[in-house]
Amino acid sequence: MHYSMTFCSINSVSSAGCSVSAEKVNTEEPSVKKIKLPKFHDSYIKYGFMEYSDGRPQCTLCLKILSVEALKPYKLNRHLTTIHPEHANKSKDFFQRKKEEYIKQKVRLTNITTIPEKAQQASYLAALRIAKCQLQLREVKTAEVKSLCKTMQRDGGSSLSATLPFRGAVAVTWKATHCMLHRQALASKSMAPDLHDVLEVVVAAVNFVKSRPLKSRLFAKLCTEMGAAHDRLLFHSEVRWLSRGKVLERVFELRRELHEFLKEHKPDLELFFSDQQWMAKLAYLADIFSSLNGLNLSIQGCYSTILEASDKINAFRRNIDLWVHKLQRAITDMFPNLSEFLDTNCMGVDFMLNTITSHLTSLNEHFSHYFTDIDMEKYDWVRDPFSCEVMASGLSGKAKDELLELSSDRTLRMRFNMQGPAEFWPTVEKEYKEVALQTRYRARLNVEDDLRVCLSPITPRIDKLCKERQSHPSH
Repeated sequence: MHYSMTFCSINSVSSAGCSVSAEKVNTEEPSVKKIKLPKFHDSYIKYGFMEYSDGRPQCTLCLKILSVEALKPYKLNRHLTTIHPEHANKSKDFFQRKKEEYIKQKVRLTNITTIPEKAQQASYLAALRIAKCQLQLREVKTAEVKSLCKTMQRDGGSSLSATLPFRGAVAVTWKATHCMLHRQALASKSMAPDLHDVLEVVVAAVNFVKSRPLKSRLFAKLCTEMGAAHDRLLFHSEVRWLSRGKVLERVFELRRELHEFLKEHKPDLELFFSDQQWMAKLAYLADIFSSLNGLNLSIQGCYSTILEASDKINAFRRNIDLWVHKLQRAITDMFPNLSEFLDTNCMGVDFMLNTITSHLTSLNEHFSHYFTDIDMEKYDWVRDPFSCEVMASGLSGKAKDELLELSSDRTLRMRFNMQGPAEFWPTVEKEYKEVALQTRYRARLNVEDDLRVCLSPITPRIDKLCKERQSHPSH
């Protein structure tokens, strides 16, 4: 018993001693040795190295930047003797001269590629003024931009003409024209009161059917039971240019199903779908707006040009004249829905002849009003430079000489026949600069940012833009 107690006490002492030593070990903080990085010394120039902005060595010959660990004489000398052995025996003055040349070149490049703050601010103000006047057909002349630049003098008083792209007496003219698609939509928007009433009834009927999900489901079930090609109507939207034609076409296709549905749920609107003369006007509207939608779609596309759009609009205007002439002889085959409806119900076109004629005449007048600059005959040389008269091209000076030379090249004629104008003109831009410059156009117009600046009453914070944006003088 005595020995066991002695053994336990010894163990307790030893464990206590171990705990104390452990506490001492844990409380002692490990010593961390700070690694001292080598620093660049001016004497390293004899090895052909100068100091980079962050302290690393940079070779004055190949301008290669080495790591900080290479800041040792034997490593720098190894780079010189292995990479540039022909300069290994050069003196210190040689490398010092290389260093000075590099510094001067760097300063010169920085001065060339840096646009002064005032010049960058003036460019933003000039862009703002141009964007503000883009909605109207007008000219932005060089004098207006120069007047703006004069107000943005640098602190030294020198002019900004050396840094802005408006130099000398070059007359820079900007022209803007209204969108062809927008003008076509505006020209087709006007209608006589009796035809406009038909459209309002159609919109009211569509809104009634689609006002509740239950009504839409009941109408869809009715269309399915009657074997219709469609089971739903389309909403009308004024801001969507193709919406009017699609809505009228769908309502006319589902006229029987809509008549049965409105007879039970909306008798006051059902009366219109029971009137044969009213339905004939609906058929005409569906036909004419379907033709207008086809015209609108034909002048769209990534590679659609103003020349092609003008041809199609001229063709549509001539079709209107032909349609009026055919209506005078009671011919309605150019309007398939109307012609089929009149034949099915044994009706003539006399009762609505004046309505259709007046609408077509008004439509043609609106096209004439919105497309006053539609004559594109002077640009026939763009369509085909090999079969047009050079003297009647409207070009002058060097551009006419280049067009004459281009039209005489039979190899280019073969290329033009295979490629077409859109692909041909960019290929000859370098060789015939003046005449190719006249054919440049944008395949796609992105005006979201310009319209936002033009229409917004908020003044841009140009000072903040200048601080956040890096200028590009080469653009």
